[in-house]
Amino acid sequence: MGKISREASNSMIITLSFYKRLPGLTGEQFSDHWRNVHGPLLRDTPDSRRYLRRYIQHHIRPNTAFDADPLPFDGFSEVWYDNIEQRKELFSLPVFKEVFIPDEEKFIDRSRTTVSMIDRQATIIGEHLAIGGETIRFF
Repeated sequence: MGKISREASNSMIITLSFYKRLPGLTGEQFSDHWRNVHGPLLRDTPDSRRYLRRYIQHHIRPNTAFDADPLPFDGFSEVWYDNIEQRKELFSLPVFKEVFIPDEEKFIDRSRTTVSMIDRQATIIGEHLAIGGETIRFF
């Protein structure tokens, strides 16, 4: 893996993680645990709140209105960090390894999780995002 530039290390990053539910779980069971257990666990843990700027869950529902193949995942999340170092620090905490990962293993097939990291967005429609009174401009 290449080195991270000084500019990239100091800029906001967003990770997109695509999840497949564990075999044997229904889509409803997967979404229920993710929404009502895992989400609140992240939200209510001071260590995670210190590092996460935003955490958004996208629950995928089958849609028969469109003639398209189903997506190969059951949901995806957006996690926003101030910079790459914040993500690294969060992942190194004991609570991440001892609480968050074991909870994920209750509903996510981690062997099929795909993660992508972005550091820039182009807003085509809509205004820039404001977080805590600070306007976030993506380019």
